[in-house]
Amino acid sequence: MLIYLFVDALILLFGFLTYKKTRKTWAVVLSLLLLVILAAIRGAFTSDYSNYLAYFLKVRRQVTLSEIFNPAVSFSMEKAFVLLCKLIGFLSDSPIVFFGIVSLLTLLAYWRGFLEFSPMPMLSILLFVSVGDYYAGYNLTRQILAAALVFFALTFWNKKQYLPFFVFLLVATSFHRTALILFPLVFLLNLRICKKNFFLLCACGALAGFALPYFVTLVQTLFPIYNDYSYGFHAGTINAVIPQLGMLFFVWLSIALGKCNFDVNERTNRILINCCILATILLFIGLRIYITSRLAYYFKAAFCVLIPRVVASYKSEQDRRFVLLCIAFFAVAYTWVSLSGTGYDPYYTLFADPLR
Repeated sequence: MLIYLFVDALILLFGFLTYKKTRKTWAVVLSLLLLVILAAIRGAFTSDYSNYLAYFLKVRRQVTLSEIFNPAVSFSMEKAFVLLCKLIGFLSDSPIVFFGIVSLLTLLAYWRGFLEFSPMPMLSILLFVSVGDYYAGYNLTRQILAAALVFFALTFWNKKQYLPFFVFLLVATSFHRTALILFPLVFLLNLRICKKNFFLLCACGALAGFALPYFVTLVQTLFPIYNDYSYGFHAGTINAVIPQLGMLFFVWLSIALGKCNFDVNERTNRILINCCILATILLFIGLRIYITSRLAYYFKAAFCVLIPRVVASYKSEQDRRFVLLCIAFFAVAYTWVSLSGTGYDPYYTLFADPLR
């Protein structure tokens, strides 16, 4: 458990040393390298680690490039990921190289979004590591890579550069097909922030959550091939939603108390708030059928940049520093609470892997 707290402490130190400084590149780069190395050398303490490693080695040894590019040949994973496995396989069969490159590509996409959207990139990185999806990438490797590409694509949507946005969205879909959810939902990101639209989204989410189990039953009835598929069809827990509710409450309270100059309908802020609302709704729907909550990964990174944008807009420097201290405390506390007693604890490296 200490390694996770050490990582949080280092990021906090980087943030402290760069607070009010214009040159933060060194801290952003060091944090990137730290997290890539931590992901690359980890042992097989997550359930999907061995599966991904075995798949990588199988593709490296048994799959040809011509098969990957042949439309008639299908694989159990999306072809872009198969191609990535093959390309990495040309370099090495080492799990450190494989997971290191995948983690680097994932974090580079997230970091680009943080630098584009966040006035406090080190705070964004802290939130991403503590309450965000960094550690989820240890297990849901492919989907978190797709989510990172979606987050990167949002930088183009924000600038109204729609062609590159949809290109990167297609790339994300080629790594994990669930990214298709963005095609219809992305247009909701332009909704004006008001009570009417908020309650409309919540009502639609509640209706979807109520109807989803019946829809799943209907699909399994119409397509018997899915009768035995049960992964993720159990109910989720409220624990997955609490951090997002807390962050949304913080944003609302900061604005309601007049503590900050934050324009909710400025385009970037509007997109980020709608992303956060959609993520929270999907997590709530996941209380009915857990697997739905995994769609929230495509929107959750918005929290990591929305919070810093609100904090940066605080009128009082004293209030800003107090809020930053509170966020730092809760971030470290959440790391402790959420990882203690799980498969992530203890963290061990590949070199000390008891399964080897």
